[in-house]
Amino acid sequence: MCLVADYWVGVIGEVEQYSNISYWMKVGIYCIISTYVLFAMLSRSIIGGYLVKRSSSSVHGKLLSSVSKAPSNFYDTTPIGRIMNRFSGDLPIADRELFNVIIHVLNMWFSSISAVIVIGVDSPLFLAFGIPVLLLLFIVLVIFLRAGRNLQRLELMSRSPVLSLYNEMTSGNGLVTIRSYGMQQQWRNEFVYLNDEWTIRSILSHEGNLWASIMTGLLSTIFAGGVILVGWMSMTPAKLGVAIGASFEFFELGTHLVEETVQMETRMTGFQRIHFYSNNVPQEIGFDDCSIEQQGQKNKKKNVEQSKGIKSMNIELSKLNEIGEYQGKKWPSEGLIDFENVSFRYRNGLPFVLHNVQLKINGGEKIGICGRTGAGKTSLLFPLFRLIELNKKLMPIRIDVETGFPLEDEEDVDEGILGSKEEDNSSIEGNERLNQLSLNDICSCPCIGCNTNKGRILIDGVDISQVELSRLRSSLAFIPQDPMLFEGSLRSNLNLGISDESKSENDDELWNVLSMVQLRDTFMNMPLGLDTAISEGGLNLSTGQRQLICLGRAILSSSSIVVLDEATSCVDSDTDRKIQKTIQDRFSGKTVITIAHRLETMRECDRIVVMEEGQVAEFGSPKDLLKNPDSAFGRLVKSLQG
Repeated sequence: MCLVADYWVGVIGEVEQYSNISYWMKVGIYCIISTYVLFAMLSRSIIGGYLVKRSSSSVHGKLLSSVSKAPSNFYDTTPIGRIMNRFSGDLPIADRELFNVIIHVLNMWFSSISAVIVIGVDSPLFLAFGIPVLLLLFIVLVIFLRAGRNLQRLELMSRSPVLSLYNEMTSGNGLVTIRSYGMQQQWRNEFVYLNDEWTIRSILSHEGNLWASIMTGLLSTIFAGGVILVGWMSMTPAKLGVAIGASFEFFELGTHLVEETVQMETRMTGFQRIHFYSNNVPQEIGFDDCSIEQQGQKNKKKNVEQSKGIKSMNIELSKLNEIGEYQGKKWPSEGLIDFENVSFRYRNGLPFVLHNVQLKINGGEKIGICGRTGAGKTSLLFPLFRLIELNKKLMPIRIDVETGFPLEDEEDVDEGILGSKEEDNSSIEGNERLNQLSLNDICSCPCIGCNTNKGRILIDGVDISQVELSRLRSSLAFIPQDPMLFEGSLRSNLNLGISDESKSENDDELWNVLSMVQLRDTFMNMPLGLDTAISEGGLNLSTGQRQLICLGRAILSSSSIVVLDEATSCVDSDTDRKIQKTIQDRFSGKTVITIAHRLETMRECDRIVVMEEGQVAEFGSPKDLLKNPDSAFGRLVKSLQG
């Protein structure tokens, strides 16, 4: 309609053209056309704004859900700056800029073509000149798109390390740690270097845009000059005026057209990355309410185009029914835990951190886990909470977050070490023994030929790999060494993660729990009491206070299994003794697994697990183990006392 409006302006100035229509009638028709154009543009903006608002909420929700449900090894291998880029860089562009840029580029392209058509209708001779100019403009666009795309990609890639470094410095105790070790200059030099790399690539990207602007400006100037030359010879003054106006519009559009097209493609690339993270990031299986079998089929369908080698993920359904009962009892009720030949590594290519762990914990026992740094104490918790999957059918599909393609299975990688992947089946079979030996060397696993996580963990006789993931984790109370609190009130943090039936709205019960963890007096003296505001991460509290709040949360839960990972490492010895007494009394009848270094804590346990190099070196009561001074536990006690 803009093209028709431009054409009709020329008609108004020509008395002889459409002579049967009066001048004012022509003006009226132009007003009608202009009103229609205005209405169409307004409608486009309203509809576009509504659709952008809807899509923005949907895109953000899918991205957040996908990233939050990614397995732990995704965060181990993906720089935090890259994830931040998706939320702080790509997402705002998709929300605010992408739609406007697409509309802007389409308008410019249609306006440029319209300018050529408007001039060509009144002067067909001009088409022989105008069309080649458009073709040259298209060639410039193709050349610059190829280079501009890579320049933009390099600029974005160089920005991620800067964001990662900044996040490391500012999150948690980063700045305090840097100052404590006197490493300000090293970090400053690293930041300056990374920032310079980012600046260089930003300048190159900007200079590429300048080159495109110069080339399109030159072509637009040639176009405008050709219009004036051809129009002077073959157009009436009114038509020539419209043509010159169209040529100037083309000049202005051409200057920005290529640059805006590259910007549109860059923003589309950002949206592509969001789409990739929303749909292709590996997921922990078992988050939804549907059965594990159904989830496996969904995961298989979603990735079938990327990986032809995906194994069927059909596994037997959970033994638990919908209300969470097993054999007529609420699961877990006894708290019996059985590790059966558990071996795992954090990801392929790394050595195994647990080797054939056999461990049976009776219900209601207080178990202490000790060992030197790196012995595998905390590693026992990863398969227990299914942060690492032992069942290969449940392992998330591994992908390269840069390319989006599935990573090869380790069997394929090892095969490639010994020979070509394109060997026939017979030759592969003949090399089976060699493959097994190579795998043993590569994975550092004690069992020859073992190249993947294995074993299983039973809780009250139920294989936890068959339990819906959120159901499993909500059944275990966990107090970490680095406690996490969320912004809100003290009350909401105490009830965080607790099932509705266990959640307490009784203030007396909450105060009683705070008394057990030695925090009653602290918050009783505060004006808001249980409604005291907790900042994000609990930064307005000490680390010890945060640990004690997490302990109070565990006391409030109805879980029959409680796991404490250095839960009182940041409190003084006197408070620790009181807390241990509370744990003994309050968690009586519950299975308590404690990872600790303090000997007093170890002596309160029924039995102790001593870990060495990922294996269970000893398992027995503290008294029995201490009788033998040469035992692993005895040596550990001596080293701590010495």
